[in-house]
Amino acid sequence: MALKEIHIDQLAVNMYVDHIIEEEGVRLPKRRSGRISDPRIVDKFREIGVRNLVINLDKGVDVPEPEEANDDIPHDDEAIDNALTFFAEETGSDYRALGFEWFTAKEIFSVCTGILVESYAKIRRGESLIPEQFAQAASAINLSLRRNKDALIWFGKLRNTDRYNYEHAVNCAVLTGVFCQSLEMSDQEIQAAIAGAMLQNIGEARLPDELLVKSGKLSDEEMTLMQSHVTESEAIIASHEGVPKITREIILQHHERVDGSGYPLGLKDAEISRFAKIVAIVDSYDALATRKAYREAMPPSQAMKVVLQDSKTRYDEALVHQFIKCMGIYPTGTLVRLNNDMLAIVTEQSPTERLKPDVKVIFNSKTKAYSQPYPLRLSSPGLPEKIVGYEDPRKWEINVTDFMPNDEYFAQFA
Repeated sequence: MALKEIHIDQLAVNMYVDHIIEEEGVRLPKRRSGRISDPRIVDKFREIGVRNLVINLDKGVDVPEPEEANDDIPHDDEAIDNALTFFAEETGSDYRALGFEWFTAKEIFSVCTGILVESYAKIRRGESLIPEQFAQAASAINLSLRRNKDALIWFGKLRNTDRYNYEHAVNCAVLTGVFCQSLEMSDQEIQAAIAGAMLQNIGEARLPDELLVKSGKLSDEEMTLMQSHVTESEAIIASHEGVPKITREIILQHHERVDGSGYPLGLKDAEISRFAKIVAIVDSYDALATRKAYREAMPPSQAMKVVLQDSKTRYDEALVHQFIKCMGIYPTGTLVRLNNDMLAIVTEQSPTERLKPDVKVIFNSKTKAYSQPYPLRLSSPGLPEKIVGYEDPRKWEINVTDFMPNDEYFAQFA
């Protein structure tokens, strides 16, 4: 019998658990062995405090090798440049249904992550960045968002905690693009802002790895070192000509706060670039709404509420309200309750009716049981169902990304 001990963070669907390693203070579930058929089982194990398990390789899959886990992103400049050339040929910006933008958006998110992975590696080797890659990626993001913003927003929710720093920057770039488009900025401004969001933390490549992954509270010395990533980022970009002023402002000022409590310069309100204020909001929202290795994600509605509460001191209040507006009353990926007590996940915003997005109905709150998922276009004339409020997926032990749109469904549109 081939047994292997693994950590809970390695546990995945189609693995077979032989047994859970007991630890003092952890109340183990009644069923302690069997095949993992649903990712929510993994979440439940993590929630009750399970840390280490033994899997049976004869009955289930093994932990993937690191290179297999990362084969969804390009690993060299040639692959990145080829993809960027392909994106540059797609110049359309007219609205598309989600299914028609899905695979392009998936590739854009992957390539942008690859650009950051390679850029961090270059800096650690003492090599230079390729600013043109960020400019081309920003253009691809901008156009994809104009065609259908929900496609890239969905991929921002399906994240790998091992690539948090990279994917956080990419998703901030996506949300920055959504935000700037809602403010009717020029494409030149939008793309410079998107590039700034992608590059905002590039100086972290010069910091110790153990500092970047630490889950506990940082010491004063560690906090000072962490904050130095801003000036390190500025130094990295300073050696490259042609980087737009907007991009540079974002890199230097995205941690400044309107009340002067930010860093590195302690700037206040009017002293801070409008674009840096935008990325500050997006950066904070995405950090709250994203699952990390040491904590669960907040629901989008709750993350919005936290940012809104800070808008009178830390963030530009008018911009916060605009951000909430552009993300939708019920942001994509939000769990909502319908007037028939069914719970549904918002899958796509309506181009014309902000209160009536497309949803996927998944759960009966009365019987506390999953239903066969089915889609609803709430903007359809005469439809009796409507949204009556938000629901916290943690209350119902629902993992929203388990029900997100998928490649198999959208293959019919490709």
